[in-house]
Amino acid sequence: MAYLKMARKFRHCSSFWKYGIVLILILTSALVFLIRNKQNSDKILSNSETCEVTSEQKVHLFNLLKQVIAILNKLDVIYFLCYTSLWGAVQESGPLPWDRNADLCILNTNLVTYDEASIHRIFQRQNLSLQYRSSEGEYIIKNANSNGENSHVKLTVFEADGRLNRMYRRVGWKRRLLPPDCDAHPDLQCFPAHLVGTPLPVKTFGPLSIPGPTEDMDFLKIQYPDTWWKPINPISKPVVETIKNSKELKCLNLEANTLGVEAAKVIGDALSFHPEFEIAHWKDLFTGRLKTEIPEALKHLFSGIVRAKARLKALDLSDNALGPIGVEGMVDFLKSESCYSLQELRLNNNGLGINGGTMLAEALIELSKKAEAAGTPLKLKGANAMAKELPKMKNLEVINLGDCLLKTKGAIAIAEALSNLTLLKEVYMDSNEIQPDGGIAIVEAVATNPNISHLMLDGNCFGEEGAEEIVNMLKDFNKEDILGSLDDIEEPDDEEDDENEHREEASDDEDEEDEVDVEEIEGPQIGISPLKRDSTKDLVKPVKCTPAEFLEAPSAGRLLGLSGGILSSFLQEAKKRAENPNRDVDFGDAHSPEALIEEYIRLFVTVATFSTCNIKSVVDIVEELTRGLMKEALKVAQDNSLSSVVTNCILVHFGLVKSESKAFKISWDLRGCMVALTKQIPKPYFPHETKSTLQFFFSRPNLPVDKFKEKQELLAALFRS
Repeated sequence: MAYLKMARKFRHCSSFWKYGIVLILILTSALVFLIRNKQNSDKILSNSETCEVTSEQKVHLFNLLKQVIAILNKLDVIYFLCYTSLWGAVQESGPLPWDRNADLCILNTNLVTYDEASIHRIFQRQNLSLQYRSSEGEYIIKNANSNGENSHVKLTVFEADGRLNRMYRRVGWKRRLLPPDCDAHPDLQCFPAHLVGTPLPVKTFGPLSIPGPTEDMDFLKIQYPDTWWKPINPISKPVVETIKNSKELKCLNLEANTLGVEAAKVIGDALSFHPEFEIAHWKDLFTGRLKTEIPEALKHLFSGIVRAKARLKALDLSDNALGPIGVEGMVDFLKSESCYSLQELRLNNNGLGINGGTMLAEALIELSKKAEAAGTPLKLKGANAMAKELPKMKNLEVINLGDCLLKTKGAIAIAEALSNLTLLKEVYMDSNEIQPDGGIAIVEAVATNPNISHLMLDGNCFGEEGAEEIVNMLKDFNKEDILGSLDDIEEPDDEEDDENEHREEASDDEDEEDEVDVEEIEGPQIGISPLKRDSTKDLVKPVKCTPAEFLEAPSAGRLLGLSGGILSSFLQEAKKRAENPNRDVDFGDAHSPEALIEEYIRLFVTVATFSTCNIKSVVDIVEELTRGLMKEALKVAQDNSLSSVVTNCILVHFGLVKSESKAFKISWDLRGCMVALTKQIPKPYFPHETKSTLQFFFSRPNLPVDKFKEKQELLAALFRS
């Protein structure tokens, strides 16, 4: 009625104004409702929790869950375990050790036949409180007389959508604003109907038996797309006590954990007792956690450091799916005094995007001139902001900007800053879609630095000619040994300035403070730009070398440059390395058969990197060497009853088992390695027990190899043999 009166009042206005005013009223009402809903949800979820769940709390949760299930059965609503409870059922046959709440997903097929008031009354009769969060499409259910106990059951509602071809999507008005495109909008959390086809399999969940999806891991992949493959390990109370009671805590390694908000809070409180704290190794810290939990967890951790008045030297948050929302939990800390002595900031593989990267760059600009930073997923504008601040960080030793989509102009902007950092030792700028000109600018910037020891540029768009040019430039400075592998380079794109980059450049032009005139960047001109070379010449030219020289800087050109008895010389090189008393120990001491097996496998994967090369002469050499190296490794294992050693060594070098050596790092192409290994599986000298073990490990989810289709070809070979 109010809207009708409003329409009559403005009947003489234009159609545009009438609809505009109505739209404003609707949006205002929605905003008020959202704020009220948020306040209510905060009341439900704001109670503090401890890291561990007591037996009494577990009993309370199971009783609550039993009541909820009884009501859902009465309403004839399809329900099943999901989110953290499904993780718990898979891993623990019950709740995760620190989880005092339960997650069920429900289909609204029969639920829509009831009005909200009726649903509320049904739960109230069982002495349960029910709160519906309309923005998220979920119910929060608690015991009305909880007496301080704050466990709850969350029901997340999904609906069928015929437009999505037998798919279910999560409800909630925030998601209804999105087009029904599952691939473009993962927030819809779409899943195919066959994953909840009846009858649903029953899962053990503590003392209860509760339905679950037909394929557990397929469902978890949808709900946790960034972390589903990672194991979940809890932060226990003894860990917190150890942190708090340590007399001197300078370094804390929490890598590969699943840190929730409450656990982060108590760890932050424990850190507040340690003003001497300096190094935080917090990679892969939020396995199985929702993105919305991450910023709050980070704020709790950083709060403890600030309260302790500690001066952090190194912070590694790599391999966490932070996104722009995660940066919000970091920016205040990065401006604080606790970061004034920061020497290393590693944020590799965080998916920050241009918004997150820009926020991070702006935070670092406010940091003192002594701040030392590395690892921001920036695009051009963020790269320019970083480039302006880098020259002020005179003590910077490591810069990690891997997989940051800097592109060529961003790389050139960073390169200008690198030339002024004389203490710089390591530069990582791999997988940034950098074209040859950008790579040459980087090389020119660091080649004259006497302290530079490592330069990683793989995964960029140099092409074979551009890569050769970069190698030649470093040779002219006697610095070719600092260059990492260039095995995963792509061909340059002559039309790099695509629509997105034009938009970035236009944005930078509007902000004069962010401009970097790349044409004014000067450096020693060495050689000829690869873009000006004759493109009809062979992409790979033989580079004469020995096996030792090839292994120091592997390339297709060096493979072609090997001469004489190639296999015998490689076998001899492996024996020489196995006898080195200073070798990195992982499998046996020097002169031992275990050490020789390891060197054979290490040479195997190094050479196997080039299995995917499209040049036949290179592939022929690769096949000869990989066949001979694997055969010798298996022979040594058989002669010394060390079949488990060779199997474990293969697993380690494929990233499926963790190495015991801290210096171990995979620098070879796993795709090429899987191609080479697939060809070895059917050979008569390949032992059956090794095949069985490989079959088990390759069948498990593992991100480094899962992204390659060659994994399926390898598995097929293992199952056939």
